Amino acid sequence: MADESIPAFLRGDLSPDGSISFSVLRYLYAVTLLVMNPSQLRRFWESLPLERNGVRLTELQKIQLILDDRQTAPLAYRLRVFNALRPFCEAEKIDFGKVLDAYYVGIFPWRFLSAKACIGLFGESWPGLFAAEDPRRFLLGTCEKMGIGVDVHSVHELVHEGEAEDGMREAWVMHDLDNATGELFDYRTWFLPWVQHIPEIYGLPPYESAELMVDARPVERLFPEGEVSVSGETVLWKGKPVGKRVELAALMREWGLPDRDPLNGRAKATLVLDRLPRGAAGRLEPGRCYGAPIYLTRVRYAPTRGLGKVNPIRKLLGGLLVSDRRMLDRLNALHSAYLQTLVAKTEVVFHAIDDSITIDGEHFIRNVPAKIFRRVVRSYLLEGRTVFENREFKRDAEITLDVSNPNFEGRLNRLMSKLEEQHPELRIVRRKRGEFVFVPKCAIDFHEE
Repeated sequence: MADESIPAFLRGDLSPDGSISFSVLRYLYAVTLLVMNPSQLRRFWESLPLERNGVRLTELQKIQLILDDRQTAPLAYRLRVFNALRPFCEAEKIDFGKVLDAYYVGIFPWRFLSAKACIGLFGESWPGLFAAEDPRRFLLGTCEKMGIGVDVHSVHELVHEGEAEDGMREAWVMHDLDNATGELFDYRTWFLPWVQHIPEIYGLPPYESAELMVDARPVERLFPEGEVSVSGETVLWKGKPVGKRVELAALMREWGLPDRDPLNGRAKATLVLDRLPRGAAGRLEPGRCYGAPIYLTRVRYAPTRGLGKVNPIRKLLGGLLVSDRRMLDRLNALHSAYLQTLVAKTEVVFHAIDDSITIDGEHFIRNVPAKIFRRVVRSYLLEGRTVFENREFKRDAEITLDVSNPNFEGRLNRLMSKLEEQHPELRIVRRKRGEFVFVPKCAIDFHEE
């Protein structure tokens, strides 16, 4: 990995031209550095393989891609990372609450962006903010126009704003569902708190509530497979009613919202009942809608007037001078320590006297499988090759001995099995018939004796 990728890897949230350059995947990587030890970090990122041009990236290559401002991991992969984090934490007995704390306020107290980026992002809005009769109302309209991807779906749109019957103000914020990825997003966990706490950037109180009224995830995805069924227009959980199928456009009209094109005419979703059976209430929110082509959030807040004694610039400047730098120094140290676990070299030696391979000083394998592995490692180090075809080995009399009856697959299988069992950092995996891929997860020091 290039040296310049090691220091201050979160510094890129503000580009030299003043525009925001924010990567949610890079930010989430920083969160994993804060809450996981190196072995957990490695297991988590290993559990999320990523391919480019048909070749699986090593862990070093994957981290380099995440941290490189000039490249972007596919959206489907970013969604997969977010969706995998909670199950991984549960399996590893990591407190998921600490993950969320780190994600929302553990790095920057202004949520997601550094003080420098917040100043660059909102600086042009300050005159309007100070002049606004209700600054929290002003921020809702301003954030709609920011046009930055602080979440992994489309930029949100303020579809309705007005006063409720109880005197509170209500704003409805919509996100379209990106159907191109085939991956759904837990919007309630990963974005809703940011919406509610936007005013805190300026020292203002957060909005009183931010509720996800319409969720793109279907009810079936929130329960183990087979627990949810549909009978007519009724949705059942373990045979008990939990919701009904409704036209989303009609429901939005009941809420007093305008018709929207993304609703696809008569698109249906599941409206959850107000009273749920025990066991279902922990997974579903009463009165909410699931399985829709959009996410829809209702923000409620009490009207406020003026900023009073609040001076948001002072808070942001304090972060610019102190807190941002302190956190970045800690993250850089954690990042460098993790890199050291990835770049540790494995010594591979081929012994010509008996056609054997030793790895880190211990005998590993001999004869034809050793010759296969020798050729793979040499090609990888000299040419950067990772993809190989069986036939190129079968035609090599030095390796197969008997070209007419090479038995190459059996010897390759033996090599693959021993690598998987004893040295998974040097795996060989099949990609398709007649072809295999070398997947090293460490640096290799190879020589022959």
